[in-house]
Formats: sequence, structure tokens, C-alpha cells
Amino acid sequence: MKIKATLESEKRFWNNEVSLNAESELKKPHRTSWEYQYWQVIFESLKMNYDFNEKNIFVGGCGTGIFEEWILKNYSPKSISSVDLSEEMIKLAKIRLKNNPKVKFYICNLEHLPFNKEEFNVAVIIDALHHVPNEILVINEAFF
Repeated sequence: MKIKATLESEKRFWNNEVSLNAESELKKPHRTSWEYQYWQVIFESLKMNYDFNEKNIFVGGCGTGIFEEWILKNYSPKSISSVDLSEEMIKLAKIRLKNNPKVKFYICNLEHLPFNKEEFNVAVIIDALHHVPNEILVINEAFF
């Protein structure tokens, strides 16, 4: 029961914290220096180790769609299936990505995904594991 309560409080937090009318990631003219450096390190590491061309990609914890945007600018994936617990975050991601037909969004819990693992060539979870009560369960659900 505690895990379910934790997920519900996490969902409430992000749905309340993020609003299309509030100052959001999408409305910021520039990222802070820290945010910019953080994402550049992630992107450079991914670029050196993965090829996302012609892949079916799973993204856990899509947030506002920063990663999906980068993938679409730098690669030609077959598809991207992105999940987040927050409906508001997904609304922002859809705006960021201009409802690109290659990207499908799902509101769901990372601990219980509605996919067959065989559907994907690559699974990526960035900046989301610290929001879930059971990281091992999430890793097993997404990768094994």
C-alpha cells in the first residue's frame, strides 16, 4: 500500500507542479547553465554508445519530451513509445514535439508497462528512477 500511495503522491505532485499556464520548460527562453550541461553530457554519452536509426525506442519518464526531441533531430527512428505518470508532462511533451506521428505517449506507471519487451530495440530511462519506489522492479520491467 505504501508503494501505491507513493506513486499517487508523485503523480499528484507533477500534475500540480506542471501546468500549461505556468512558467514551464517550454516557455523558458534558455536553459540554465546546469541544465544545459546536464543534457549535453547525457546526449554525448548516448551518441557514442547507441544508434537510434531505424529503431523502435522505449522512453521511460518522458517528462517534457527533451530526449524525444533530441532523438528526432539527430536520428530517424521507426517509432518512439514514451511513458510518464503525469498527464500534464505528456501534454507539454506533445506540444514540444508538435504531435509528431512517430512518437506515442502513454500515461502509466514504470513498474507495470503495457508493452511486450520484444516491441523495442532500445529502452532508455533518463532522470526518472529517483521518482519510483522500486527501481529494481522498473529496470526489470523495462529491460529484461
